[in-house]
Formats: sequence, structure tokens, C-alpha cells
Amino acid sequence: DKSSYKEWSKVARSLPEDFYKTEEAKRIAENVLLYQQTTGGWPKNIYIPAELTEAEKEEALARKNNVNESTIDNNATTIEIAYLARMYNATHIEKYKEAALKGIQ
Repeated sequence: DKSSYKEWSKVARSLPEDFYKTEEAKRIAENVLLYQQTTGGWPKNIYIPAELTEAEKEEALARKNNVNESTIDNNATTIEIAYLARMYNATHIEKYKEAALKGIQ
């Protein structure tokens, strides 16, 4: 819901650098990658850190090609790009860098 998304956007901006080296950070990063649309952006009002069920993961995968969902409204996409960039800086895992660059494009 929207209040949860607002919580995510606040939390994502204030996470310390050490957080990005944790397993929890990687779990969240996998959600960021999962919700990234084929356009490179992300839909708004998604609570990215949620622990997803298999059904929710399948639904997110099914929506990847909906080109009308990517937006920069309400900080969608910009928060996710920053998160992935910080993940890459902490881990040097290429898929985070590639996804951040795709989001910028």
C-alpha cells in the first residue's frame, strides 16, 4: 500500500553503507531486480522490501512487460536506481550495476 511505499522510500535513503553487505540487503536487491520492468523503470507504490510469496513473485514477473507501469512519479525508479548503485558499490556484483544503468537509460 502507499504508506508502506512511503516507508520504503524513507528507509532506502537512510540505510548505512554497511547494510548493503548483508544478506537482507541482497534479499531486497533481488526484489528490486524482480520488479524492474523491461523498460528499465519500476512501478510506483510497491513495497520493495516485502518478503514475497511465490505467487507474488510470479505476479511481478508476469507484469514486467507492462510498459505503462514504469514511472518516476512518487520517487519510483530513482529510489531503486540508488539502491542498486549502492549495492554494486558494496558488493561489486555486476547485475546490480547493469540494472541501475538500465534504470537510468
